[in-house]
Amino acid sequence: MDNMPNVIGQYQIKAGIRETLLSTVLRGYDPKKKRDVVIKILKQGSIKRFLEEIAILSRINHPNVVKIFDQGIYDGKPYYVMPFMKGGSLDSKIEKGPMSPETALNYMSVIARTLDKINDNNIIHRDIKPANILFDEYDNPFIADFGIAKLYYSNLKDTTSTILGSPHYISPEQANGMKNLDRRTDVYSLGAVLFQMLTGRPPYDAENPLALALKHVQDPIPKLKDYQPGLPSSLQMIIDKALAKDRQNRYSTATELLIEFERAIGTQPIPPIGPPPVSKRIPSWMFIIGGFFVLFLFVLVVFISVLDAEPNATNTPVVITVPRTFVSQNTELPGSPIPISSPTIPPIPTLTLQPPLGVGSTKISPIDGMEMVYIPEGSFVMGEPTSNRFANPNEKPQREIALGPYWIDKTEVTNGMYEKCVRAGKCTPPNKSGSFTRDSYFGNNDYSDFPVIRVEWDQAKTYCTWANKRLPTEAEWEKAARGTDGRKFPWGNPESASTSSIEYVCKFANYWEYERLKGGVIKHIGCMPDTLRVGSYPQGVSPYGALDMLGNVGEWVADWYDNQYYQHVDNANPLVTAGKKKVLRGAFGFETAEEKTKEDIGGGGDGGSGGLGFSSFGSSGSGPLSGGGGQSSIVSITFVFRLTYRYQVGIGYFDYTVGFRCASNP
Repeated sequence: MDNMPNVIGQYQIKAGIRETLLSTVLRGYDPKKKRDVVIKILKQGSIKRFLEEIAILSRINHPNVVKIFDQGIYDGKPYYVMPFMKGGSLDSKIEKGPMSPETALNYMSVIARTLDKINDNNIIHRDIKPANILFDEYDNPFIADFGIAKLYYSNLKDTTSTILGSPHYISPEQANGMKNLDRRTDVYSLGAVLFQMLTGRPPYDAENPLALALKHVQDPIPKLKDYQPGLPSSLQMIIDKALAKDRQNRYSTATELLIEFERAIGTQPIPPIGPPPVSKRIPSWMFIIGGFFVLFLFVLVVFISVLDAEPNATNTPVVITVPRTFVSQNTELPGSPIPISSPTIPPIPTLTLQPPLGVGSTKISPIDGMEMVYIPEGSFVMGEPTSNRFANPNEKPQREIALGPYWIDKTEVTNGMYEKCVRAGKCTPPNKSGSFTRDSYFGNNDYSDFPVIRVEWDQAKTYCTWANKRLPTEAEWEKAARGTDGRKFPWGNPESASTSSIEYVCKFANYWEYERLKGGVIKHIGCMPDTLRVGSYPQGVSPYGALDMLGNVGEWVADWYDNQYYQHVDNANPLVTAGKKKVLRGAFGFETAEEKTKEDIGGGGDGGSGGLGFSSFGSSGSGPLSGGGGQSSIVSITFVFRLTYRYQVGIGYFDYTVGFRCASNP
């Protein structure tokens, strides 16, 4: 690549990866995080579409979608930063030859479910192909490159007649230039990828892209047996349905395709090998004893391998995942024409070693679908130093607290997640269905991935219990937000005092509030006029990968409020179990000039090194301390944005600024 820069932002550029008409993709290194990265820079074309790609990646909370680490502007052009995937692409795996159906299923079981989650977010990828399926060093697949992805209801229009998509995997409706695409377009492309995994070649080929696109529209669906004669005929039925010209005849979701694929492999007999011997039915008791013998050999091998381990090997626990294996209940022994009805010998499972838990580990909570981030065991610095004159007494002194390991939700609980609990009959709806500027909020699909608000502490606790989790403690919340280096904000520290402003905060978090002026006029203060979709500020990520730890809404924690919390709580795993009021963390705060010292305000700050402040004058309307809609006689307000800021509120308090997230033990 010509004129490749040496540095972009904080990233050292190591090599070029690829260059297209619209973008340049570079390999870089992040010296601060000590990790390899990939940087995608817009060369030319629609900035709006490029920014929509960033927005789409930011809104998808799934462990098998390539994430955005950072974004910025270089030489007047936008870019974003992703992890470098050390395992290569599915393309490189297929180049080695066709895959067995079992190997293809192993990858498809992750790819298909991930694609469904993407589609569930009203996103059509439109470019599913082997080159856009990447692997980490543990052979886990990830879906990448949302450059031509589109929201079902996006305002971004395709203003040219150019066919968007890769010709080898494009759906007939894409090739025909249809605008009203849906998730079945991605199902078609996934079917084309499956065909290539099984045969080593895409379903169609031609001399030029236009001729290739026409083949998807006009030519018959190719046969697997023409390229891999040994594949079972049941797999052709799956290919025929996935690649149906009329999308009405296709699988409606990627998971439906996956289920049929699983069944096809699971019901397939083992083909005979060599001439059949004299037919003789094997007694069932011999089959059962054989199964136990194989299982005993497997356990013995594992036990011997443990004994044979190097004496200096680490004792770090390793998670072993046994992939699902499909075995026929009516199979044939090699060389035998007589079917054996049951039972069958389970094959020795394949062991896949997963990395030990640490910073960067994630998982999906099975009940509510929330992605959770792992917080390792260890100590951190909590609170503000006594010398900080801007901090409140209830935030001091600074002290070291030790915590055990735990998981915490990556974002605040969303309306959609909370609605699942309501439908299950375990949770009660929020006290009001609207937000500050929206009459219809909870229960409105347009806001399903926005934070649930106006829930009391008991409602938050009930939800976490239903999800087999719990509310985080104050100490757990603060460690997840600030890490172990004592930073002022989840994303780090301001470079200078001049950056301590509302404008600075709005780059990393959704700070918002309203001021009620004389005559009933309401003035918006802050970044946005209301809550935003969770995860809208990936640049505000905490050291552990948690998002929205500051801003958007305040969050309930498990503790009762203790005004001298930092002075006398336990040094290890503290939890205040009794009191009169509860604690909120993570929201913007405000304090009043004449009521600043009152205990029920909880303090504040006036900016400077201890926290960010914004002063206004007038009469405050409903806000974080108004009890969900009450009025106050505040004249002078100072808004503060400090990680250690603490509210105390009644257990029945609810407001448009209050939500929550959950935690769980490993």
